[in-house]
Amino acid sequence: MFMLVGDSEFSRKQAEYYQNRFKEQLGIEVKIDAQTFKQRLAKMTAGDFDLCAAGWGPDYSDPMTFGVLFTSWNENNRGRYSNPDLDEQVLIAMSSLDPVTRMEAFDRVQHILYDDAAILMNYESGIVYVTDPRVNGIVRRAVGTDPDYSFAWLDPERKGS
Repeated sequence: MFMLVGDSEFSRKQAEYYQNRFKEQLGIEVKIDAQTFKQRLAKMTAGDFDLCAAGWGPDYSDPMTFGVLFTSWNENNRGRYSNPDLDEQVLIAMSSLDPVTRMEAFDRVQHILYDDAAILMNYESGIVYVTDPRVNGIVRRAVGTDPDYSFAWLDPERKGS
């Protein structure tokens, strides 16, 4: 079994960790295939891998940014995962304006992905910012450019820390 990864130091260390865990926990030998970004993307697009260490970040503030990723028609579904039930639930969420209906569909999507082990999630990142109290107008977003300083201004009357 081959695991396709990037060629950065972080990617190599991460791959070695996975390789060790697969061996120790499951008795599965995994060989590492470290590639440059361009080569890795080409191999991912071609489906030329057994396992692939990759990431995805939301580009808009809706669960659809993740849900649609695993549909059979999505070009970014590099592992070519396919489940008609998942496709159906995503279509329900796409066609509904009712928040309850959409969240119920996304709940089912999440359970399908978990039950099928379609993805092995490894971590979720976060960033902590410390801001000088004199700085005002910074726009914070859960998705997209964060922080956005376009409207930031400094209050010279306020004392800094």
